[in-house]
Amino acid sequence: MELSPRAVFELLQQAQHGTSTAAQVDALESLAVAASTSEARRAIQAAGGLPVLVALLGSDSSDVQLAASFALFTMCLYEDEDTALVVAAGAVPALLQLLRPTGAGGAAPSSAEPCQKV
Repeated sequence: MELSPRAVFELLQQAQHGTSTAAQVDALESLAVAASTSEARRAIQAAGGLPVLVALLGSDSSDVQLAASFALFTMCLYEDEDTALVVAAGAVPALLQLLRPTGAGGAAPSSAEPCQKV
């Protein structure tokens, strides 16, 4: 899927400010598919897309988080230079934050809390 720089900009806008979670996810999935070409990866980078994708990892929607993660993964898949740019944009700490378990109220569970049998 090849996208013009204008189309990339519009998808990033939709991903960031979409009218619904579904619209945001659709835009992110389109960016992920497009990122399979070096031209699209360059366009995403030139449009300031990496900080947008990293910021979306902090979304309240797990669907948006997943779609943003996939777009960043696709950005890293082909060239080491692209991976370095994703890392420099702060993706690693943001992705690690997603892996942290949360308990009730969003707090990380204490290791002192007893495990419950299911």
